Amino acid sequence: MKFVIRAIDGERKLEKRMEVRSRHFEDMDRMKEHLVCAGGLLDEEGNLKGSVLVMDFRAVKNWTSISFMRYTY
Repeated sequence: MKFVIRAIDGERKLEKRMEVRSRHFEDMDRMKEHLVCAGGLLDEEGNLKGSVLVMDFRAVKNWTSISFMRYTY
């Protein structure tokens, strides 16, 4: 079962996003068996403002049992 996850950063959070970017990629590497594709979302000026992930899990219970975001913006 595929899930589309859209995560939008809070207002004026570009600096924080860049600060945690390496951890974000570590998390994505840890989840690679479920990752179908991912990418950044851009604002009108071309700055990162969020992410979109397409994840594949066998069942909803598999998705809800995994905590892959270790940080908050």
